[in-house]
Amino acid sequence: LAQLAVGGLRLVVPSALSQPAVTVRYLVRSGASVPDAATTVGASQSAQLVATAAVVGVLGLGTGPGWSPMGGGALAVGAAVLAGLAGVAAVAASLSRRVRGWLRVAWRSQQDLAAHARRHPGRVGVGLLASAGLTLTHVLAFAACVAAAGGSLPLLTLVAVYLGAAAAGSLVPTPGGIGAVEAALVAGLAAAGLALPVATAATLLSRLVAVWLPALPGLAAVAVLRRRHLL
Repeated sequence: LAQLAVGGLRLVVPSALSQPAVTVRYLVRSGASVPDAATTVGASQSAQLVATAAVVGVLGLGTGPGWSPMGGGALAVGAAVLAGLAGVAAVAASLSRRVRGWLRVAWRSQQDLAAHARRHPGRVGVGLLASAGLTLTHVLAFAACVAAAGGSLPLLTLVAVYLGAAAAGSLVPTPGGIGAVEAALVAGLAAAGLALPVATAATLLSRLVAVWLPALPGLAAVAVLRRRHLL
């Protein structure tokens, strides 16, 4: 129900906030502490990132040695962002006793989660496989929408367009990434060689399948969780 609720609330909350906010609130209402809930959500999103990179890497194996799923520039940007966040945290901790307390609590939650993962490696494997399956399913659904609109592109090209549009949706703070994702999908498909009408039709069909239809059971899930005081 909590995962379905994300699909309903993403129409009113930016995509980058809807899933962590809903999941953390659900876990807290279910009895978890705020640090444990936040750590769990962070681990889930990290697993999704790792699984996505693995799926792209596996799909890229058939394209030859010249293809790399993550260029050096992307790695450098990612490392710079992580270093910047670590620097901000260090400065904030040095200036505020409360921040130091929060960081200590968060560190203990991470240690507890790591210990749990070591005791239950099977669950870690299931989580990673499920995350990879989620990414692969989204990509294949997007490819099916492109084919239904009369387009034909290599799967890796569709992966790049889809993931680029998803990144644009996360960076632009609009509910569900509305506007930014559509523009990125149309532009990416058109740049890859599809005619503009076909790219537009594929984009609209994909967004209908991925965003608007799941919102219907999502809103129902929100109502159920609120009635149970879990959201």
